[in-house]
Amino acid sequence: MMLDRRRGQVTAFIIIGILIVVIAGVVLFINRDKVSTTGFRGVQADPVKDFIQECIEDSLVNDMKNIRDNAGYINPSPFIVSIGTPTNPKDLPALMVGGVNKAPLLGNIEDNIATRIKNELVNNCDLSVFRTTYDIKENKDDIRVFVSIQDHEVFTSVNYPVLVVKGEDRLVMDNFFVSVFDDFGLIYDVVRLIVYENRVSGDGFEIGDDLDVFDTRFSEIVLDYDESGLGGYVAYVGTQREADEGIRRVEFAIET
Repeated sequence: MMLDRRRGQVTAFIIIGILIVVIAGVVLFINRDKVSTTGFRGVQADPVKDFIQECIEDSLVNDMKNIRDNAGYINPSPFIVSIGTPTNPKDLPALMVGGVNKAPLLGNIEDNIATRIKNELVNNCDLSVFRTTYDIKENKDDIRVFVSIQDHEVFTSVNYPVLVVKGEDRLVMDNFFVSVFDDFGLIYDVVRLIVYENRVSGDGFEIGDDLDVFDTRFSEIVLDYDESGLGGYVAYVGTQREADEGIRRVEFAIET
């Protein structure tokens, strides 16, 4: 009896073992196209990922420079005021013309940056240089870009489906995240306050050193302005951190 019981137990273990092997084989067969090695995933695909990341970052950095140079516009502002002298002329974007607010909305600025980044990926970031090493499949029509401008940093999230294949190994890359340090978000809030104050009062912006009364965050702001001789003035807005690093302030004109 004892011997028969042991034989029954051994038989049961053998059957269970066979079932485990069969199930494992079925799972591997079903997922054979999804298996990728750690080495390929972690090392060999890095050049493709880094190239895409650099394309996004280069576009973002250039776009932020254009936005600062044009007081919020990614392209030269349609509202320009000429200041200076005949021998030293200077054109500045005007964020108020005849008492009308012409400052772009922050959401529109973010959308314009997102559009530029997508256009850069579609038109100028060609992955063909990697096709001698990898089989690459991409769908540029599906690229989605989200941009968020914060006080001291600009964040970009890009969904860009890219399938990289080498032999039996494959890797899907679809989400890329890039950020750059820039105080434009804080500067924008001050610019918006300046334009709003002029629109309400119509007699110029004179809060000067009391800027932080409106918001304690504004204690970081460096603000100067000059009379423009055109019924308004020119404002120069930056932060102390950027001033210490020699970064140009945002310059714009106000015509009341």
